[in-house]
Amino acid sequence: MPYIDELPVSDEVKRKIAALGASSPEALLSLAQASPDAFDAFLGSNADAIRNFLRTRVSQVDQARWSSPIPSFALGARLETRPALQEPSFDIARRDRLFDEISLLRRQPTIENQAKLVQLEADLNTLLETSSGK
Repeated sequence: MPYIDELPVSDEVKRKIAALGASSPEALLSLAQASPDAFDAFLGSNADAIRNFLRTRVSQVDQARWSSPIPSFALGARLETRPALQEPSFDIARRDRLFDEISLLRRQPTIENQAKLVQLEADLNTLLETSSGK
């Protein structure tokens, strides 16, 4: 990376810059602009001198492109007004009680509970089916 040899800094700083892997002045300047705080922390008091040197090696076209605003793109989900949820046409409290009883009986499997479970599941199905037809 011949441009690194031209930088007005010590050999130690040049080795640090080479470790970044920037293959051109444009690449290194883009790193400096993308993370200015990290660039300053990495190169210390040499950061401004390096930036100034790099600006003399980067074309005016690239500098103009980098200084222009970044175009925005619509990303993510569309956020539109959602239709209001309709109130269920069944008794929610009764549904919840049936679910709770069914869950309890499934955790305690006995022959007696199995008969109750069949009846409660039938009651739940009837409750939900009759409400969906309305």
